[in-house]
Amino acid sequence: MVSKLSFKGDNPKIKKKKIKTVGKKVKKEVENLPIWVKAEHLSQLKGPLTIQLNEDKSLISHESSILRFSKDLTFRRFQEEDVIEPNSITQVFIGVTIPIETKNKNELKLAFKTSDDKYIGFYKDADQNNLRCTSDTISDSQIFTVSKIEDGTGFFISKEGNYLGKDLNFVNEPISFIIRIQRKNLQIVDKDSIKTSNYANIESAITELNKYNVSVTIELKQRLREALKQGKLNEQIIIEKTSSKSDSRC
Repeated sequence: MVSKLSFKGDNPKIKKKKIKTVGKKVKKEVENLPIWVKAEHLSQLKGPLTIQLNEDKSLISHESSILRFSKDLTFRRFQEEDVIEPNSITQVFIGVTIPIETKNKNELKLAFKTSDDKYIGFYKDADQNNLRCTSDTISDSQIFTVSKIEDGTGFFISKEGNYLGKDLNFVNEPISFIIRIQRKNLQIVDKDSIKTSNYANIESAITELNKYNVSVTIELKQRLREALKQGKLNEQIIIEKTSSKSDSRC
């Protein structure tokens, strides 16, 4: 094949570069994804989460030590569904999994920590406001049972055989809640890994406590080893953190 002759003075043809827009399109789609997504598995309920009453577009929030429903929210339309996102850190709680065996595979023991580093507790002897956020540590009052609804519509939150209701009191009839987690935490973890938690050994527990300037002593290591034997290492780490915080204030 003979190539076309070119002469001096001819304008050279410039090949137009095709600009690939696929990357930008994907990036834009990612940016439009909602930050908060519905949790589908019990294993996802650790870390930041929001709790929405299933029949109402409102999130549980806390003001000081009192819980209430808040409608001060951000609504986003995504895939023909209204996605509710929090507008305040008071509408976000930290789920802390408690390594206690449950008879039902669809149940999980969970504690809820507020943005003020207080845990939600149930006080049945109180005249009013049975649910309060006043405790620095986790005890029986701060441990709730979260049950996954089999049809995938949400979760039940219960305590001593009664269910959290729409008035934020515990009632006989179960009321479903939608729990949302941050998209970056959307991964499935086996239930066995929840029991061992993120702190499967003493070294990793000490590394975590060092972040909070907790003094590592022989007594501390002994407490952690004993907690590990009892399957309560997660809870002991929380106790050590809060204890260190209290000591620093004195």
